[in-house]
Amino acid sequence: MSDLILKYTDADSGLVSYLPEDKHNVLNKRPNIDKAKRDFGHCPKIVLEEGVPDTIEWMKRVYFDKN
Repeated sequence: MSDLILKYTDADSGLVSYLPEDKHNVLNKRPNIDKAKRDFGHCPKIVLEEGVPDTIEWMKRVYFDKN
């Protein structure tokens, strides 16, 4: 996630500290959203790689535009 954010913000990579991997951590996390689909009709339409730059642009407009 941090790599995507750095990519789309042109931020200094020194802002991110990478900790050693936890030997008990799952490296590829894919949550099961079946309950959200069933109970709430949730149907994701945007993948992370599209959503990150969209969110960054939204945050720039909301938090940094002074117009």
